[in-house]
Amino acid sequence: MNKQVVGTIFYNELANIFKSTYFELLLTGSIVLGDYVFQKSDIDFVVFIDDRIANNIEHRIYRLHDMFKITDNILNKLEGVYYEVVNNQIVGGIYIGSSKTSWKRINGVIHSILEIDILKKHHYKAAETRKDFMKVLPKFISNNVLKNYLLHHNKSLVEKNTTLNDPQFTVHAILWAFRSIYFLNNNKYCSKAQSITYIKEQSLFSKYADLIKVIETYTDSRDETILSQIKNINDRFSELLQYINLHLEQYNNVNVEIAVTTSDSDNFNEIVLATQSYLQQYLSNVNITKEEKTYRYNHSLRVANIGLNLAELEGANKNIVVLSCLLHDIGKYDTNDNVEHGRVSAKIAFEFLKTQNLSGQNIADICYAIAAHVDNRCGYEYKHTLEAAIVSDAGNIDRYGAYRIYKHIQWSTNNYKGNLNKEKEAIKMRIEKLERYSNNKVMQTKSGNAWFAKQLRLQIAYFKEYINEIDMTIIPYV
Repeated sequence: MNKQVVGTIFYNELANIFKSTYFELLLTGSIVLGDYVFQKSDIDFVVFIDDRIANNIEHRIYRLHDMFKITDNILNKLEGVYYEVVNNQIVGGIYIGSSKTSWKRINGVIHSILEIDILKKHHYKAAETRKDFMKVLPKFISNNVLKNYLLHHNKSLVEKNTTLNDPQFTVHAILWAFRSIYFLNNNKYCSKAQSITYIKEQSLFSKYADLIKVIETYTDSRDETILSQIKNINDRFSELLQYINLHLEQYNNVNVEIAVTTSDSDNFNEIVLATQSYLQQYLSNVNITKEEKTYRYNHSLRVANIGLNLAELEGANKNIVVLSCLLHDIGKYDTNDNVEHGRVSAKIAFEFLKTQNLSGQNIADICYAIAAHVDNRCGYEYKHTLEAAIVSDAGNIDRYGAYRIYKHIQWSTNNYKGNLNKEKEAIKMRIEKLERYSNNKVMQTKSGNAWFAKQLRLQIAYFKEYINEIDMTIIPYV
């Protein structure tokens, strides 16, 4: 799932509600960090509104989420908070939980332990990758402020859990504690799944192994029946939560050092724009038709966006994938050998990439992905990468998309010049080819195969209907 798509749809709906009132929407959690699982994971968000939320606006917010619950199989998983910001203080808000029964108004100053700016930049505005999250974090928040926030928040969750008998909240609180322990011990962020794996490996928590297994199962499956199991033995889960927080107290007098990692560039989007410009300029000098130049450029943009989506789903390096996809066909017209054009493109790309703020390793990975995208061979010894697999999948997925249906029909019409029988036979052959593909997982990644299968279904359905319409192109006899 592409977070830009979710963000755009959600933002537009909010803009209709808030009108001229300034608001800021931030997505967080798995959809930003790369752990999102379609129809299982929640889509976490926070909205900051520079005003109090009037009653009529509050009702419209509830109606919006009601609509999402009923009509949208993606946005029905939204979970987050609308914060009212007055005089640089959060003074209240509205909580939208995964269950409608948990929706409620929040009163009073919230998160006073941290400045709003810190909330926006860190706790909620998760970066593009965990690496980037760790890179930007120390720029705005001191190590011990973050540590104190984690400890304070966990303590408040324990206190709240004692007043509730809500197994879902208990699981939420325990997972928060797990991730806090991981962060404080490893100096880096982790997903829920990673934190569970880490806790299972700690002998300190071995006596709660059965409870941790239940939490792991629920986190993986989101099976609501598991919550009833938790509720039946909620005392033990509450005991686990208190035990974890006793363990966390040891960090009160410990300085936490956050490991800072760096990426190739703080302005990766500038590299993307430079790459796009270089591609466009290079194609403009190639001796091909204007139509073909336009197609190759647009194809590269589509492949880059498909690749970005696949990289998010597969947990690959998105920077490498995007740049590789943009340049994967740049040498398409510098050779008559279709299989070889990947290797030719890699050589052209290499000269450009050297001018950008990229590490040698990243340049090597990008060039390999480009060189190998046709036949998984680069002409030299190099370990096959997930990013290269994604670039190959993305290119093939676009070749079987809706746009290619249009191009195929356009070619078919021009080639057969109204001979419907010949056109019909050609389309039948194409359907047979598509069906052969659909019976085999020809992509290199799981996400690629799922996307490609969708493309094949679209094309097969369209071409079968096209044949039906050819068959109806006759004089009717009553």
